[in-house]
Amino acid sequence: MADFSQAAASLLGLVEWGDAKLWASVAATAWCPTFWNIAARREHRTRFMSKALGGAYPACYTMAATIFTFSLVRDWVFNVAIDSQPSLALLDTDNVKLVAAGLLVVGNVLVGSTYLRLGITGTYLGDYFGILMKERVTGFPFSVFENPMYLGSTLNFLSLAL
Repeated sequence: MADFSQAAASLLGLVEWGDAKLWASVAATAWCPTFWNIAARREHRTRFMSKALGGAYPACYTMAATIFTFSLVRDWVFNVAIDSQPSLALLDTDNVKLVAAGLLVVGNVLVGSTYLRLGITGTYLGDYFGILMKERVTGFPFSVFENPMYLGSTLNFLSLAL
């Protein structure tokens, strides 16, 4: 157990904790789901967006555009933070780059196939707007993973970090 603790401490020592770009990435990563969960729950309780925008579909599409835009900014901030951190020579090999490419492919397949199964309203919180799927989605990737969008996104971020 002591070896694991020493290894973890060594790895944590490689992070530039004082880097503002790192903390901007942490803030952006926390902000995105916090914002859209608060907004979606408020919509579910009050229908404020649906009333303001003329219905559930325009409101959901507006939320989708907002989430997509925030996600692009979050991803950009993450990449800036990764680029500003020191790199570990041990990870700068062709084999690691090959693994990273594989993770990126798998992550994008999971994210893309999830999006194709759910569509815009299923992906972007349509149920909070009262837009429900006709039946439970059970085909790939849901036949293999409980939360394929989260898993795919995590694999994409890990890939980019590597």
